[in-house]
Amino acid sequence: MEPVVVASPEEASPRPKPRRALRLFGVFAFVAALVLLAAHAALDSAFRASVHQRFGQSADDLYTRMTSEFFLNPWFYGVFGLILLLEHLIPAKEGQKSWSLGLRHDLLWIPLKMVFHASLLPLYLVLLQFLYDRYLGFFTIQGISGWPWLGRVLLGLLVGDFLFWVTHVVRHHVPSLWYFHAVHHSQKELNFFTEYRVHPVDDLFVFTIGVIPFFMVQESIITVVAIVWIRHWHTRLYHSNIRSNFGILRYLLVTPQSHRVHHSIEPRHFDKNFGLTFSIWDYLFGTQYRRYDEYPDTGIDDDSFPYEQGEVRLSMLGTLTSQFLYPFRALFR
Repeated sequence: MEPVVVASPEEASPRPKPRRALRLFGVFAFVAALVLLAAHAALDSAFRASVHQRFGQSADDLYTRMTSEFFLNPWFYGVFGLILLLEHLIPAKEGQKSWSLGLRHDLLWIPLKMVFHASLLPLYLVLLQFLYDRYLGFFTIQGISGWPWLGRVLLGLLVGDFLFWVTHVVRHHVPSLWYFHAVHHSQKELNFFTEYRVHPVDDLFVFTIGVIPFFMVQESIITVVAIVWIRHWHTRLYHSNIRSNFGILRYLLVTPQSHRVHHSIEPRHFDKNFGLTFSIWDYLFGTQYRRYDEYPDTGIDDDSFPYEQGEVRLSMLGTLTSQFLYPFRALFR
C-alpha cells in the first residue's frame, strides 16, 4: 500500500514550491531524455527499419492479442469461470458482487492496455534494445551463451523479478511516480481484471528497467513479450477476490492474500509485499507482512481521486478519463 498520503486540496497545506519544482523537473527530465535518445536512435537506418517493421505489425498484433487473450481463447473463459466460482465459495471480501462496479470499470481499461501493449510497448522495446546494444552491451553475460534456452530465460526471469521489486519500492516512495502507480491501487473491489487498471506511464517505467535482464542473457523481445503474457495469468489470480494464501507456496509466490495486504488502505500494511511473481525478495529484505490470515479493505487515502460511481456508461467513460489525467493533475497540485 502507498506510503504517500495525498490529502484533498481543501485539507492539505500547500506543498513547498521547491518540492513541487523538483517533482516536475524529475518528470520532465525523464521525458526529455527519452525524446533525445529516440531522436538519436532515429538517425540509425537499422533502427528505422526495425521500427517500420514493428509499426506495420502493430494492428495485427492488437487483433491477435484481443482474440487470443479473450474472445477466442477457451482458457480465458475456463479460468475466468473458475475464478468466479472461487470468489463465490471463498471470497476475501464478503458481499462483493462478481459483476461489481469495480470490475465493470476495470474492463474499460482493457482496450487502453491492449493498444499500449500491441503498439507503443513493442516500439518502445525496439528503442530499448537499440540503446542497450549501443551503450550497455558490456552488461551482457557472455558466459551463459551456451546455456539451454530455458536456463537463460529462468535467470532473466529471476533477475527481472528482482528489478521489478526494486522499481515497485521506488514507485511507492517517489511521489511523482506514486501518482501514476496510485491509479492501480485505487481499486476498492479487487477482481480478475484489476491488473489492467495500470497507467501507461507506470508501465513505461517498469519496462524501462525490467527488460534489461533479458537483454543481458541475450533473449529476444519476443521472449520478453511472451513472459509478460504468461505472467498475466498469475497476476489476474492474485488480484481476484479470493481468500487464499496458497499454503506453503506463499513462501515462494505472491498470493491473493499477500497482494491484498499490499493494496490495503490500513497504515499497518503500508510498504509491504512488493513482489510481482516471487515473494522471496520481500522475505529477504524484510518487507513481507507475516500475518497470512488478514484480508483488509483496499484503495488509496485520497479524496481527490476520481473514484468510479453510479451505473451510467458515459459517466464511467468520463471517470476513466479523469483517472488517466489524475497523475498529471496531482503533479501540479
